Amino acid sequence: MHTIFAHYLTLVSLFFTNQDTVFEQLPNFKMEEIVVLKEYTFKNEREKIKYRKLLKDVRRVYPFLQIIKSEYRRINLEMEMYDKEERKEFLKWYEQYAQENYMPILGSFTLSQNHLLLKLIDRELEQTPYELIKTYRNGFRAMLWQGVALFFLANINSEYNPEKNPMLEHIMIKVESEFRGTVPRGLTKPYFDSKSPYNFK
Repeated sequence: MHTIFAHYLTLVSLFFTNQDTVFEQLPNFKMEEIVVLKEYTFKNEREKIKYRKLLKDVRRVYPFLQIIKSEYRRINLEMEMYDKEERKEFLKWYEQYAQENYMPILGSFTLSQNHLLLKLIDRELEQTPYELIKTYRNGFRAMLWQGVALFFLANINSEYNPEKNPMLEHIMIKVESEFRGTVPRGLTKPYFDSKSPYNFK
């Protein structure tokens, strides 16, 4: 009995001593995340129609929403290169750059799609467009853009609350799984490189 127990301890010791080698020999597989989403429960036919319309709108704005997220990250990286005064000049330039390059895209969206985009920016960046403009430019510019938005019956200070928007949150999870692994057009290389039209250094 003691002999068997001794052999057992020896095997256990050898296993833990060589566990790295053992695990290296095991086949490794990278599994993609699988999203299991329960079907949305509709109260009536009217809600079903609303869901389909909202799904269509989210799919329309989602690629542009990813561009905004990417630009947000790149702006923060770019600003690390500059001192305080240079950052102000850069952000002033970037506001003009964004207007020239992205306003035509916003113009192709319907009013409801633009309203949706404003709300989803808060979901993705945890800051409303108003807060972003106030942080990166100033409060006056934020108020100015809010005035423009209100003219079009929009609100750049729209906050996103998943509990108050269960249908939209369900759709976002669905669309995120559809777009996972794809790269929106225009994101294949950094906007700010050595050929950037705005380059202090």
